[in-house]
Amino acid sequence: MKKIDAHVHIDAPISLTQTVEYYKDLMIRKGYDGLGLMSLGFGGESRTAAESNAFALALLKELPGSFAFAALDHSRDFTEQTQEYMQMGFSGIKLLEGKPSVWRHYGYGLDDLRFAPFFAYAEEQQIPLLVHNNDPWVHWDKEKLDERSITSGWYYDETFPKKSYFDGILESVLAQYPRLKIALAHTAFYADRPEKMAELLKKYPNLMMDLTPALGIYKDLSAHSGAVRELILKYPERFFYGTDAHNDLSGFNREYNDKKTAVVFAFLEETELRTVCGMELCPVGLPEKVLEDVYYNNIKRFISD
Repeated sequence: MKKIDAHVHIDAPISLTQTVEYYKDLMIRKGYDGLGLMSLGFGGESRTAAESNAFALALLKELPGSFAFAALDHSRDFTEQTQEYMQMGFSGIKLLEGKPSVWRHYGYGLDDLRFAPFFAYAEEQQIPLLVHNNDPWVHWDKEKLDERSITSGWYYDETFPKKSYFDGILESVLAQYPRLKIALAHTAFYADRPEKMAELLKKYPNLMMDLTPALGIYKDLSAHSGAVRELILKYPERFFYGTDAHNDLSGFNREYNDKKTAVVFAFLEETELRTVCGMELCPVGLPEKVLEDVYYNNIKRFISD
């Protein structure tokens, strides 16, 4: 069965040669036919948007079957640069700007006026957007967070807007631009609310759900596995697979990615309750045809139709 990991990152400060080596090894080990390279370039990362985008295009030449989404440079007009990126060979735009820590960095989010002409253009031209919006509930309770999340600044105290604020921003964008060709990374952290996913999928026919972990998502999906299975079977063309793999796939990063793939594969494919890598799962056991869509066909349609 063909597979594309449609959501991997390239922000680790390692060379192009080393990145190619790690990702070719990943493709062989996991049986992938390609990767979706997500450029970031947000302040605090190892590369600027321009540097990250150039790195992504260089990687495309070395990783057959792959595609790349560009990052926006906040010092330039969003629409003008998007036109350039699509001509350069990018398949879409990755928006990390819906993540609360990035909102904190820039001082504005996806509802800022500077995004309005960009969204209008993306809607008109049907440019694929992969949007990271919000973070899990736990990120508003620092005492429950792991050290990595705290070090990365992914925590939000009483001085910060509530989680519902970022949900509201997303829904405002969707309402204003209902024909956007948009995928919500990590199911927009609605894994604990499949009824919310169902509402959005019904309302916005171009909307896709990206099943990429954080692993906590799969605890929530598993807790609602009946409703999740019903939803995927109702909209089999609207979900796709990814892992959030890190381009430095050594040590912990390799082990963690292997854990994530084991959990996601088991959740999607198995039919019985089981424990995978220490996580209790109630899998959805999707039919083979639906798995083919989730693993490969849907992301191909998303970036090409």
